[in-house]
Amino acid sequence: MCYIGVCLLVGSLSVMSVKAIGIALKLTLLGMNQLVYPQTWAFTLIVLLCVITQMNYTNKKSIISTDSNEAVEDHVKDHEASTTQDHHTSEMKGGQLNSLEECWSTNE
Repeated sequence: MCYIGVCLLVGSLSVMSVKAIGIALKLTLLGMNQLVYPQTWAFTLIVLLCVITQMNYTNKKSIISTDSNEAVEDHVKDHEASTTQDHHTSEMKGGQLNSLEECWSTNE
């Protein structure tokens, strides 16, 4: 959840910086060179840092989600295996649930 919050905060900052760069480029194309001002380059640097940060935290989030999904799938498989094993190692006899050992001992 923390990674999503970081991505959201950095994302809002990157949107504002991209808008500033867009305005600077528009003014530059209209003949008022904005590339000479340090603010234009600062916003460009902010956008680059924000994009790198967002990619990093998004990848961390997806890795955690993948690991979490795999853990859940493993847990479900283990549960299904134990349920199947319990079903195969137990049988109903005389209204009571007997273990496989009890069944083997009575069959011998």
